[in-house]
Amino acid sequence: QDYQPPAPAGKATKTAAAAAKDDKKGPNMKMEHIGTVVEVGNGDNITVKCQDGNLRKFFLASVRPPRPTQDGGKPQPGSRPLYSVPYMFEARELLRKRLIGKQVKVEIDYVQPKPEGT
Repeated sequence: QDYQPPAPAGKATKTAAAAAKDDKKGPNMKMEHIGTVVEVGNGDNITVKCQDGNLRKFFLASVRPPRPTQDGGKPQPGSRPLYSVPYMFEARELLRKRLIGKQVKVEIDYVQPKPEGT
């Protein structure tokens, strides 16, 4: 690890991890939202009606649901992924039963940048 000289008295320095986390959040982003869960996606996201009246979709950190694919990595045409992908229905139902209508406090860990061209 890189050496960081001690901070002058009364001033704290950020660790490299804390600085990187701040870079992903952005300077003007609100890092906490309180609201009611109104919808559950495919087991990896929820939609929350926040106190300011806006609906916001949040993806759960480090959760990746299985996706139906053909041999080329493309989604299967005409498939019903909620029922055909192993455990996707169960994951969604677990979140739905536990969260719909409940008040939650969402803390944002990071924001994934949008891919170029979208």
